[in-house]
Amino acid sequence: MTEEEAKEISLEVWRYLAEHPEIKYKRNLPKELVDKIEEFSCWCPLCELFCAYDYCPGCPLDDANCKNDNSLFDLWEHSPYGEEGRAQRAKAAAEIARKIKAWEPE
Repeated sequence: MTEEEAKEISLEVWRYLAEHPEIKYKRNLPKELVDKIEEFSCWCPLCELFCAYDYCPGCPLDDANCKNDNSLFDLWEHSPYGEEGRAQRAKAAAEIARKIKAWEPE
């Protein structure tokens, strides 16, 4: 997979999640999106390209690791249920998509 392909798929996923904050788990994405990501490390094309032992040099999300407390992914993944959680997921997913869009693959 190229960086351009990873960017395209990642944008598709995170834009969908931003528009559908009722989805709390990637496994609940529409089948056509799940089919695109389920074989990747952490169900993420960016993790597939950049992750190396809990450190992800070059990842456009610029978090040392998405599992770190208060990373954008952590905020999305560990959001509460209910309206507050949907708002938090929408905001985090939109910011993830914004960072991916701004990334210029080499």
